[in-house]
Amino acid sequence: MSLNDPIAPPSTLDALVDPEALLAALEPLWQLSRCPLRVLRADATVFIALEDPCGPAALCQYVDAFELSRSSCEELVALTRAPRAQAAMDLGEPVAHRCFTGAEYRASELFLGGRSLGRVVFGPFRPDTEPAADPFFAALDTRIDAAFADREFSRMPALSAAQADSIVRGTRATIVALAAQSRDLALLRAVHDATQHGPAEELVRKNDELERANAHLRELDRVKGNFLATISHELKTPLTSILGYAEMLSENIGGVLNDEQRGFVTVISDRARQLLGMITSIIELARMDQKQLRAARTPVSVGKLAREVAATFVPSARKKQIRIDAEVDDSTPSAYGEAGYLRQVLHNLVDNALKFTPEHGSVRIVVRPTSAALADSAEDSVGLAVLAHSRPCVELRVSDTGVGIPRGERDRVFDAFYQVDTGVARQFGGAGLGLAIVRRIVDAIGGQVRVEDNEDGVGVAMVVILPAAES
Repeated sequence: MSLNDPIAPPSTLDALVDPEALLAALEPLWQLSRCPLRVLRADATVFIALEDPCGPAALCQYVDAFELSRSSCEELVALTRAPRAQAAMDLGEPVAHRCFTGAEYRASELFLGGRSLGRVVFGPFRPDTEPAADPFFAALDTRIDAAFADREFSRMPALSAAQADSIVRGTRATIVALAAQSRDLALLRAVHDATQHGPAEELVRKNDELERANAHLRELDRVKGNFLATISHELKTPLTSILGYAEMLSENIGGVLNDEQRGFVTVISDRARQLLGMITSIIELARMDQKQLRAARTPVSVGKLAREVAATFVPSARKKQIRIDAEVDDSTPSAYGEAGYLRQVLHNLVDNALKFTPEHGSVRIVVRPTSAALADSAEDSVGLAVLAHSRPCVELRVSDTGVGIPRGERDRVFDAFYQVDTGVARQFGGAGLGLAIVRRIVDAIGGQVRVEDNEDGVGVAMVVILPAAES
């Protein structure tokens, strides 16, 4: 290949996007609603699908039992899969499709570099303004049981139009960003091959194109961050209300509950708190990315923070019969940092250790002096660690006797939304954000964080190195 030959980067979903990577990227977003989410190729075949096995299948199966409703359903499915005009593709705005049952769908075209990659189809979901199925459904056939249809319709996830549109926009932005990045990397490889025997000025031109593409990727990343923060904030408000009402029920404000009802309320509260924690982490991560986190560098007693954080986790540790200890070397100096952020680092590390440690295990927090090669400031830490001199530091080590982390996965556990093993991660819950937040905070302070084998030989140890404050 030479620079005189046209460069044609890949232009299909299969060539540009890894389906497993896309599933991992979209699953946290899908978890917010658990409505069916499908990504279709340009030829309308399914590329990936995220669906809840306990979703709206019963109503859909009921619709298929009657010829007239089945044909109407097939027409709607064909409509949601049909490609849209280029003007609409450029806007990328979701298009609403209403089912005769009263449920709704959203469809949005995926458009990159003048070509349609496919489309996103989201739904069915129940509009939050519709408590029952559309009467038109029952009127289609005298054999249709309206009460059954209403009951199954009410079990669908309820979303506002704004929430559904936001989820579709975020899905589209994620897919287009991944596809654009893959296309630009392919373009870079092609340019590299072509410039081995081509003129330097052509290489400069191609580099300029790549820089513009990278600027576009950065903008897409910013849009994705804004979307995550916005949709998370919209979900956080009603969740707070759910928790408040659950607490009032548990205090018998609405009447005395029996043991079974109290158990139901406890499950509601626990699941709502779990989801609220995930949403809070998404908001915090988006805020850090958007504002390019800069932590203050004031002296902080890490040992004191370690004891305080350990004390807050004692009740939850006792429930799992896990022993939690904080060991602080009295000769440990204060560390440079910001107390609030360092408390969050400790909280995330201990919470992660407890989550993956089985019953009768142990979690150990150790704070001790050490020395390490750290840059003189957080701004200098990127790329200059190998040139930094060894200096007094504070080591914070949180170790557990849990399931452990394979050596090949340890560098990736600090990536946002990454989870080592999907099955295990689903068993213990979480969105894979706790360690990503830890990495961002530690980097902003000018420290280091890594994963090591536990000194006891079981589980792992999360090790944070912080610059010691000058005495």
